[in-house]
Amino acid sequence: MKNDRSSRELSEILGDLAREEDRLGEALQLTEDHLLAAPGDTDILEWRIRLLEQMGRSDEALVAFDRYKTAILARQPGSPHRWQELGFALYRQAEVCRALGRREEARRLILEAVTRIGSFADHTAWMTAARWFWDDGEFDGAGRLWYDVMFRSNADVGLAAEILETTTALGDEHNHDWVWIARMRATLTVPARRRERIEAMFQRVAHQPLAWRIRARARAMADDLDGASTDLDRYLESGGDPRAQLWRAELNHRMGRAHGLEQIVWNRTLEAGARDYYAAGCDVAEFIEELQQEGEYVGADDFARARRVEAEVYKLGAERFEHYFRTGDGNSEDADPHVYAMLCNNLGSSWGINQERYLEGIDWHDKGWAVSPFWEQYSNRLRNQLHARQWAGVIESYEVLRRAFGRNWGYEKRLNGVGYAYDQLGRHGDVLTLYDEFADWCWGFETNWLEFDEEESQIGLVLRAAKAAAHEGRDDLLREITGRMLASDRLTANMAGFLAKVWADLGNPAEAERCRQALIPQEPPAVPDAQRLPDLQTLQRIHDGVLLNSGYGALTLAAEDEQAWHFVVTRYLAPADGGPFCPVNIEAQRGKEPGTQAWQVGLVEEPAGWLGRLGGRKVNRRVQLTRSLSGSLDAEALESADDEEIEAFWPQFLQHYERAGKIWQQLSATITIEHIRALLSELEAAGYDYGQSLDLGICLAQRSLINGREEISLCFDRLRDGDPARPGKACDFYYYRYQIAGTEEKPVLCYMYQDKNQQAAGDIEPSAPDLAQASLDHFQRMMRRLERWRRQRKG
Repeated sequence: MKNDRSSRELSEILGDLAREEDRLGEALQLTEDHLLAAPGDTDILEWRIRLLEQMGRSDEALVAFDRYKTAILARQPGSPHRWQELGFALYRQAEVCRALGRREEARRLILEAVTRIGSFADHTAWMTAARWFWDDGEFDGAGRLWYDVMFRSNADVGLAAEILETTTALGDEHNHDWVWIARMRATLTVPARRRERIEAMFQRVAHQPLAWRIRARARAMADDLDGASTDLDRYLESGGDPRAQLWRAELNHRMGRAHGLEQIVWNRTLEAGARDYYAAGCDVAEFIEELQQEGEYVGADDFARARRVEAEVYKLGAERFEHYFRTGDGNSEDADPHVYAMLCNNLGSSWGINQERYLEGIDWHDKGWAVSPFWEQYSNRLRNQLHARQWAGVIESYEVLRRAFGRNWGYEKRLNGVGYAYDQLGRHGDVLTLYDEFADWCWGFETNWLEFDEEESQIGLVLRAAKAAAHEGRDDLLREITGRMLASDRLTANMAGFLAKVWADLGNPAEAERCRQALIPQEPPAVPDAQRLPDLQTLQRIHDGVLLNSGYGALTLAAEDEQAWHFVVTRYLAPADGGPFCPVNIEAQRGKEPGTQAWQVGLVEEPAGWLGRLGGRKVNRRVQLTRSLSGSLDAEALESADDEEIEAFWPQFLQHYERAGKIWQQLSATITIEHIRALLSELEAAGYDYGQSLDLGICLAQRSLINGREEISLCFDRLRDGDPARPGKACDFYYYRYQIAGTEEKPVLCYMYQDKNQQAAGDIEPSAPDLAQASLDHFQRMMRRLERWRRQRKG
């Protein structure tokens, strides 16, 4: 039965009476009277045992435990907690039994007690049990308990040292396998002569599978990966535990082999309990993070496949837990309800890869919450409901979190999703109420840079408030939000577009246009109208222009669509076909299909170096206009072209070329070698070593040394730098890099771009004006945020 108010009140009275020695009998009688009407009241049954002990009637107390334990199991037949409560009752009963000198019975009771309590909940009970076994000469029983404490509980180095001191006192001339196993495990925490000492003990218990596992760990600590690998394989032949299976994959990775994470088929062994499977899943999650840092599993599909491996082992753990909770049949690793709740939380999150799995994840979070209601459970439930488009469910989860925890939960990563759910339900007033409550927090991104999830949530809720303000006729609030966002260095094109749509829907095209124009990159100075036909002066300027590299150079100006013109400019510094002149060719082509026209429209010819001048050859320059109806540029395919045909594309080429030139000049004038060196020095003075990143919120700025070349790299998240109103998380990185190459005497600044998701990297060439413009824009945004960082450091 449930303990009601009268039970609680009686407990308070009994507490007062128990402090007075002469009133213990009165207190005991009160328990007897209460139990006549409520025989299954576990609180009062426990009081009865305590009073009997206090009165020196321990034999009666020991008998009273049977009634108490029966009531625990009967009170909540479906509750996972009943078995653990039984474990604590067994532990108390064992203590009473031990005090009465009934040692064998006490050992039996405490062994069952620690199995029911679980190793995660309280390792002190395990240590007490081990000490009893040791004192009674049951050395193997003590060794097994100590090994389990170290392997499975939160035991620290100090506890291992205590175990090592006790077990070593037995000496070296004994054959108690579990004592040797416990000593080996404890020795892993002692660096001095670790491998040598474990090797000596291993020879005594090589017939025990766990000895191979422990020696494998010692060898790995000594960087003997081949030896560790051999020992681990031997251990896994006996069935092994799931954590060892994952360790096998990690060793493969460290040894440069294929790690085979996705090929793991998890072992089902009686020795491995539910918590072992849970711990293996946590190990998988950490391993995935390590692999992601090295460039694996960064794409959504690849990441989902890896998470399935994690989810599968959690599922095995859940099966073991639930079987134990129903039947009580299992071991100490199946016993802890809170570990089951944590497993449900992880399982609910790791399954969340599509609509069906999001729904399944919600069910797991509900199971976990019913057993142990910690806030992460409902926060992740809220996230799954958001992905599953259960808008009312999102609000329900939020309200539960608020009632249970106030603000003491991770609301920073979830409020955008809550606002999104209100918006989808058309509850615009609730969006504004949410914004009003958290307005100070919402604008924190203006003065701080935080974890991505929090900053995304802040900005997302601000934008939702803008939309809600428009719906609710709050023009004052909409103008306030618009003004602050447009002035923010965190503003992106998508944010500006979001605000523009809000104003457009409100019927204010002027404000909408102001938002649309807020982040349009500043165009280079206007390009003058292009001349109709090529001339020698223009061709010479192109020939000598900074856009083309020294030596042979080719500049490609790609067509914007299939119907536009595609241009290739080529300059030579050596004569073609042994001739005396060095040309610049400008080829124009529309479309990519065979048979389209190709043009060779200009040649600037000059002597081939100073030897040519000594030979007395004259400078000879001319414009040659040719065309090819077949698209081939072979000499026999070319024929003379007339002016009207040239006019069809020459002005378009010149406009395209001039724009590319101005963007590139603007880039190279803004981001100079001197500028990059100053930034490198500033980061070094601030304590940022090579490879360490300064988090500026909108990006990470990193000082690096690549093959002896110094560089500044800016890492942006493509989606983070995009639409903050989307509820999902982004993980799609790209980099701009500014590297000082060349020599000390003749340094060169390289502008580079890398798309991590596509694994593409390369120099930003003059022929990529849009990429050059983006590099410049992102660099300038970084500089604005860097200026804030400087001010904060001074302040």
